[in-house]
Amino acid sequence: MEAPVRQPLLIIDDLCKSFGSTKALNHVSLSIEPGEVHALIGENGAGKSTLIKILGGMYSPDTGTIRCEETTVPHLTLEASRSLGISILHQERNLVPNFTVAENLFLGLPAPTRGIIALDFKEMELQARRKLEALGIEIDVTARVSKLTPPQQTLLELAHTMMRPYRLLVMDEPTASLTDKETDLLFNIIDRCRQDGASVLYVSHRLEEVLSISDRISVLKNGMTVGTFKTEETTKSALIACMTDHWTGPTGRRSAKSRASGTERVTLEARSIRSADRKVKDVSFCLHEGEILGVFGLGGSGRTSLLETLYGYRALSAGSILADGRAYQNPSCARSLRKGIVLICEDRKRKGIFPNMSVMANTILSTLARYRKGIMMDERHAEADTYVQMEMLRIKTAGPHQRLWQLSGGNQQKVVFAKALMSDPHIWLCDEPTMAIDVGTRSDIHALLRKRADEGDSILFVSSDLLEILEISDRILIMTNGTGNRTLINDGLDARQVLGYCYEPENGKDNDEI
Repeated sequence: MEAPVRQPLLIIDDLCKSFGSTKALNHVSLSIEPGEVHALIGENGAGKSTLIKILGGMYSPDTGTIRCEETTVPHLTLEASRSLGISILHQERNLVPNFTVAENLFLGLPAPTRGIIALDFKEMELQARRKLEALGIEIDVTARVSKLTPPQQTLLELAHTMMRPYRLLVMDEPTASLTDKETDLLFNIIDRCRQDGASVLYVSHRLEEVLSISDRISVLKNGMTVGTFKTEETTKSALIACMTDHWTGPTGRRSAKSRASGTERVTLEARSIRSADRKVKDVSFCLHEGEILGVFGLGGSGRTSLLETLYGYRALSAGSILADGRAYQNPSCARSLRKGIVLICEDRKRKGIFPNMSVMANTILSTLARYRKGIMMDERHAEADTYVQMEMLRIKTAGPHQRLWQLSGGNQQKVVFAKALMSDPHIWLCDEPTMAIDVGTRSDIHALLRKRADEGDSILFVSSDLLEILEISDRILIMTNGTGNRTLINDGLDARQVLGYCYEPENGKDNDEI
């Protein structure tokens, strides 16, 4: 007797969506089976985010249909999406910083009350605690969200997404700011969803994750569906070939003319520095000319806080910083920029760009004085310089006057680098510079940073992706609980060794001293 044919949970049929002359989706079709993990991959600008927003009811397609089992709709509203059991974990955090964990979990949901209108905060905290415990997430439900680490905030977003009944859980770059520990927890949660019969649409640029967790993989390219493949029948190389025209694979870590030997000039030095908020407690390192120094640590280790203290976002309360051999006291953002120090922020949308401004306005933002012409601005000069950056960085845009929010995340990040390049820095503080961008753009950014290092620039490179740290770094600074006094020469290191140092107590020794 033949097994009954399973009805797909969701069928997306011939969707098209344009923004002006740009076709974001061009006849996209795919189906999702009940209880499967279906991965969606593609370069930035391939149409993934547009498709997710259509599923969530934020955009309406121009043509095409969506069918959820027996229900066919030309487009979804927010309420219709939720009623069909579609729940979305978006890439951007949507938490309220001044609310507690429990209050954020109940945002947009019926909350327990006392009497007619008074909220029952104790019951809210109790239910929140039970939900987090059921998912294996360890977060204090009374803590303010502003006090949580980025990985904790992502896990809280996930828990909030799962507060409503769902049949399809859409995850957009869920591991972008997670360390290995939180990633393992996320994968356990996904396994439980699968076992409970729910489906997961998993959107990620991390192909190793996609290949390890998915049942099938759909590839988008230039707004079109390239194909859908069974995971067990494809490879990373095959997927990359489907996604992109110009990606040639990683160029590997720069050769061991060892910039880590310490013979090069020290451009940036930290001596037992501490931030006023104690996120950075005791960090010492030397960054050499022409070196890429990776910074790695587990969630909450203080990597972002370190870069923000060096740049001047956070106040320095103890220790000393030397820039080009001279004491750098009371760092500030403006002074750092004048000294040739630039920060690529982890939180691009809040600290790195102005989405409603044009590509040109964002590109020249840190060098506006250069284009001053009396009380006017020399727009021709600014436009010409922007075109140079657009061509060099291969920024996909309709032109320098296009609004930045209309660009894909990867192209927005390239504009962040264009702005940095305009100030001609020689010390780069890069905080998760390739987070949530496609493999081709990541390769472009790696190539840019290697080129700058080869030309004598110094780069401090933070990433939660340990394989990326091992790929690009000459040495690696290990951060644990706000401290960092151990650097490892990246010669034959593997992930297990680096993680071993992350879990060991600080002893202040470099691996070249052992």
